[in-house]
Amino acid sequence: MIKSASPEKALKPHDARGHRDPLSIDLAQQGRGAHGAFTWGVLARFLEEGWLVIDEISGNSAGAMNAAGIASGYTKGGCDGALQSLPTQRTLVTIWTIS
Repeated sequence: MIKSASPEKALKPHDARGHRDPLSIDLAQQGRGAHGAFTWGVLARFLEEGWLVIDEISGNSAGAMNAAGIASGYTKGGCDGALQSLPTQRTLVTIWTIS
C-alpha cells in the first residue's frame, strides 16, 4: 500500500532541481527463491532512492529473510545499514540451491 499526504504529491515526479517529496511505502513480500531473488534486487534499488521511505515490511519464506535483513539493518543504520544487511548474492544463491 502506498501512503501519501495527498495524491498530487505522489504523482509529482520532481521539482526543478530534481528533488522529490518523500513517499512512505509498506511492503509485503512473498516466498519462493525466485521471488526472493527478484525482491532482493528491488529492495536494494528502493533503498538507494532517498525519497522512498519504507514504513513497514513483512514477508514469508524468502521474502521474510529479506524483510528481516532490511528491518535489522535499518534499525542499526538507516538506509545504509539496511543495504549492508541485505544478504549477498552469493549467500542467497547458496540458500536457494540448498532448499
